[in-house]
Amino acid sequence: MDKKVIITLIPLFFIFILLLHHYYIHRFDEKKSTINKWFQWEDINNHETVIIGLLGLILGVLICFY
Repeated sequence: MDKKVIITLIPLFFIFILLLHHYYIHRFDEKKSTINKWFQWEDINNHETVIIGLLGLILGVLICFY
């Protein structure tokens, strides 16, 4: 497998794990909608910041390599 693909897939894997973790924490919260159970804009300074940072890393890699 090419290094470019690996560098792109590793952050995608961590994003997926963080989203699953966030949903697992809030799965029984009746006040949150389904989208808010996966990703909360109101609480952007926690897991969401890491997800946005990883998306920026992926975009940077894609721009540099392709």
